[in-house]
Amino acid sequence: MYPSFCPFRQPFGRFVNNSVHSVGRFVVWIFPEYSSTVAGSCSADAPFQAVFDGLISWRNNRGLEWVMSSTIELKNAVVYDNADTGILSVTAINHQATNLQNVQNTFYNENTDSSIIDSIIVGDTGLSTSPVVAGEDGLTVMWDCGLRVRNITFINFPSSNTQAIFGPIIDGRCTVFCGGWTTRFSQLSFVNVQNRGNFRWVYDAVFIDEDGSLGNVAGSAIIAPDRLWNGSSACPPTPNFVNAITCPLSLGTWIRFAFNQVNLGQNGEVLNVYDTSNHHTVVLNLAKCLTHPKAYQPDLVDTISSTSLVTPSSTPLSSASNNGDWYYGNNTSVFTYIVKNPSTNTIPTDVSIELNVVKCRHPNCQPPAQPGLELPATQRPTPALYWSNDSDWSFATEGY
Repeated sequence: MYPSFCPFRQPFGRFVNNSVHSVGRFVVWIFPEYSSTVAGSCSADAPFQAVFDGLISWRNNRGLEWVMSSTIELKNAVVYDNADTGILSVTAINHQATNLQNVQNTFYNENTDSSIIDSIIVGDTGLSTSPVVAGEDGLTVMWDCGLRVRNITFINFPSSNTQAIFGPIIDGRCTVFCGGWTTRFSQLSFVNVQNRGNFRWVYDAVFIDEDGSLGNVAGSAIIAPDRLWNGSSACPPTPNFVNAITCPLSLGTWIRFAFNQVNLGQNGEVLNVYDTSNHHTVVLNLAKCLTHPKAYQPDLVDTISSTSLVTPSSTPLSSASNNGDWYYGNNTSVFTYIVKNPSTNTIPTDVSIELNVVKCRHPNCQPPAQPGLELPATQRPTPALYWSNDSDWSFATEGY
């Protein structure tokens, strides 16, 4: 009856100073999708931040959780003694192709995008008759772009079987080897916390520690060891983490990308990624991925943005090359393609690159003419050899 009315795009109202306890699975569950906009339009529209202010949650399975929902801010929350997780941000920009650019412009801005700020997460207050060990974590950070976590205090996660910060799992979509997105952290405090974070597999997540309050190194990226960087002295193990190394941001910008429809074989062969020092890591082929089904994801590299393919470069590529430049080394058999982010671009963005490469078997990609299709010769060719000319037999052994 109202085709232009979309409830999941309506501007958010007020949520202030609510307390919930002992209700079972969820305290607040935002699912399957809610993305507040200024005008409530079903199509592209400016995001309108939905603010959940002053939530108190205790003795539930999970506190506030949002799934497939963006521009949500949780602030001034106190969550404690929850059996599974205190706060969960699972995914954000799913199914928002019509509003994606507007959402991207808000990434990592706590005044406009998804954020968790000025809150306290307690694993075990000691008030229960038996210890409370969170089955998952205190804070789940999402498999998506844009989340900022600031001024959060984690208290009493002393068990080695849990952690303060963790990644999600999405039943039915991806339960293992997904991830790769970046979350930004600052002004964190940890009291009686054994494991601040735990990376389950390579490229589980990228944690940007802006001020050193997460991993003790300001301006760094905390990632899982990937056999590319963990052998470098620049990326030592991260203290108070499980399966993590810390790399300075001076190494480059960490960018997530996924391969789709890579023709490596019929049996789901692994994808081997090498760097210039011949270190290598393996990316598995997954039947269920978050970016593409039946694909390879993710890998982390240093190039972003793109342009259309141009004519090949006459010299090997360098940092001075432009978007879309490409080069093939005949001696090395290495194909190089540049994807480069302009220095003036400060907002992360998703870029899809459709790259088709054809290697020709013949010079100038011109196959030789088929003998059966050639016209008969009308004159003797210039390099003809004559039977009666002794010099034309110089190659033959004497006596034959």
